[in-house]
Amino acid sequence: MLAADADGLVRLFRAEVDDRITDAQGRDTGNLWKDWELYAYLTEAADRLLKDTQPAQRVLRLPFTAGSPTVSLPAKVLHINEVRDVDNNRLLRPANANDLAYPATDDYGRTQVAHSAMFEGSGQPSVYVRDYERRALRLVPIPAFSGVLELQVSVTVGVPIEKGGDLPTQDAEEQRLLLHYMKWRAYEKQDAETQDMPRARYYEAAYRNGAMERESSLRNMRRTPGVIRMEYP
Repeated sequence: MLAADADGLVRLFRAEVDDRITDAQGRDTGNLWKDWELYAYLTEAADRLLKDTQPAQRVLRLPFTAGSPTVSLPAKVLHINEVRDVDNNRLLRPANANDLAYPATDDYGRTQVAHSAMFEGSGQPSVYVRDYERRALRLVPIPAFSGVLELQVSVTVGVPIEKGGDLPTQDAEEQRLLLHYMKWRAYEKQDAETQDMPRARYYEAAYRNGAMERESSLRNMRRTPGVIRMEYP
């Protein structure tokens, strides 16, 4: 790793762009970039890196209540890989809201209104819908009993990264990508002393290319190797 925490990465950034804090009291008043800007760039970089490469995998446990079809989803969840009903050891199938709608007809055979399985019946949930409510899952059928869902997900940062905060990764390659992104944003700053669009474009390309390679590498590491069948004459 390049830095143990957010403060260390900000110090490394300042060293690499020749903007070290030299004030005896540690104030940033004479620097090109203020600390609050750099932590904002770091938060943005972390969010972008996690969305582009999805390196942060987490297992969450969320309770659900009998008679309530909705389960609140933390804002940091990006992608849901798997959902399991813990008590029944049963995987839930993902579906979109319109997948569960079916038409009803009037006495003349004309389509009159659409019903949805999301609002009918109760029992042991077998399906979850994410695109119906913001930051929530909808369980189908409506749970007849309370229980717990176990979710395997990829996540982004949940709160802004501030002084003394943790980094989203301890991997040196990913921390270098955070620095590339921070420099991209820093050199785009609308200021006569800091704006340097050629450097901004250079670090933008370095980030984009590096993130693409990292995502591919992580995908290959997570993928189960295929079976090689040998045939003999």
